[in-house]
Amino acid sequence: MWTRPYRSAPRFATRPAKPCSPSAICDQPFRLWRRFFLRLRAGVDPGLRGLRPGVGARAYPVGQCLEITRAVLGRLDGLDGDALPPHAAAGWRALCDFRDAGGQVRIAWGDLRGACFQNALIVAA
Repeated sequence: MWTRPYRSAPRFATRPAKPCSPSAICDQPFRLWRRFFLRLRAGVDPGLRGLRPGVGARAYPVGQCLEITRAVLGRLDGLDGDALPPHAAAGWRALCDFRDAGGQVRIAWGDLRGACFQNALIVAA
């Protein structure tokens, strides 16, 4: 399930089929997830860069982690895995399997070593 800590984050109507076990987490193909999320990120960057080329004197993507995180999370809702290239589709299937086993993808935020406020996605049980 994709959680909604913000009102603009998407929701999936389905519930996990069973609770997620620690072994399900350890067995996930993280390389596939990485390729999948890099593909999603590459898909949102051109649009976001066009909308907000920079914040103050800082060029995109500096200062826009929340916008990037929300855009990537938004792409998860209603994504057609069949339309993805094979390496990204495999990551999407692995992520869906993880979610079906009780895993989540959610937004996290916090202070990054006192330098800036950071937003990111966490894939966890």
